[in-house]
Amino acid sequence: MDDSLALIAERLMPGARLLDARRLTGGVSAVVHALDLAPRDGAPRTVVVRQLRSHAWTTPGDDPVGREFALARAVHRAGIPVPEPL
Repeated sequence: MDDSLALIAERLMPGARLLDARRLTGGVSAVVHALDLAPRDGAPRTVVVRQLRSHAWTTPGDDPVGREFALARAVHRAGIPVPEPL
C-alpha cells in the first residue's frame, strides 16, 4: 500500500487504521483513490481522495482545489445529497 495514502488517511482521521486503498478509474485531472478507514471510536468509513495530476494548466494565484472544496462544502451544507468534503 502506498505510504502517502497512509499519511493522508492519518491527516483526515487521526488514529484511524487504513484498511484498504483502491485506485478508482475515470479521473482525467486527478488520481482518485477510495480509502477504507477504521477509526478508533466508530464504524469503518470509506473516503475518496483526489490528488491533482498537475497544476500546469492553472494561472498564478489560481486555486482550483480550494475553489472545488468550497463549492462542495457549500453544496453539502445546503442539504444537497453529496459526499461531505473533509
